[in-house]
Amino acid sequence: MLKYLAIVLLLTSCAATPPAVVEAPSVTPEVVSTPASVQKPASATCTRRYQALDLEIYQYCVLEGMSYVTVANIIGNAGHPVASGGGSSTVQWNGRTGTMMATFVDDRLVSKAQSGLEPCVSNCP
Repeated sequence: MLKYLAIVLLLTSCAATPPAVVEAPSVTPEVVSTPASVQKPASATCTRRYQALDLEIYQYCVLEGMSYVTVANIIGNAGHPVASGGGSSTVQWNGRTGTMMATFVDDRLVSKAQSGLEPCVSNCP
C-alpha cells in the first residue's frame, strides 16, 4: 500500500507542474539582392518578336509551362522538329551563335537546353 501511495504522489506532483514554455528567438529575414549581372532585363525584351535567338531570350523569355506557339512567337520562327512521339516533341532553334533545344509534353515546355548562345551585343532587334 505504501508503494501505491508513493506512485500516486509522484504522478500527482508531475502532473501539477506545467511544462516549461520556450519561446523561439526572433529572426530578422536577410535581404539578398541579385547581382546586376544576372538580373532580368526589362519586360520589353520578352514582348518583341525576335529574328535571332540569343542568351537573354533563352534565359528570361522562354519559360517552362509555355506552349510551343508562344515559344515560337517569342523566338520569331517555328524551329526544326527533332523528335516526337507519345505526346512529347523536341524542337531545335538556331541562334546567332548557338542553338536551343526545347522539349514539349502535351504542348507545354518541360525542359530546355542551350549550346553556345551568347548575349546580343550589337544589331539587336
